[in-house]
Amino acid sequence: PDDQWSNYWRTGQNALLGWDSQLPGNGAGAKTMGQELANSTAFARCQVEKVFKTVCLHPPANDADRTEVARITGVFRTGGYRMKDVFAETAVYCKGD
Repeated sequence: PDDQWSNYWRTGQNALLGWDSQLPGNGAGAKTMGQELANSTAFARCQVEKVFKTVCLHPPANDADRTEVARITGVFRTGGYRMKDVFAETAVYCKGD
């Protein structure tokens, strides 16, 4: 009858996806649902991992790679979700010595 939604995944095991506590967790329409999904830690990590695979030519394979993916995910989230920052940070990491 309407386009209202509530994110029941904010509790329980799906809370591990890292939902943004500054968002209400409910809304109306696709735009607000997209904001809910896009502001999760899982979304940010997924985007960073895709860039990592593209730039480094392999998925994160060891502890150093996974630590760097976590760091770049933080940069991505705090930097306003700018993909160019993710590409730049990843390129610096993967260039080697």
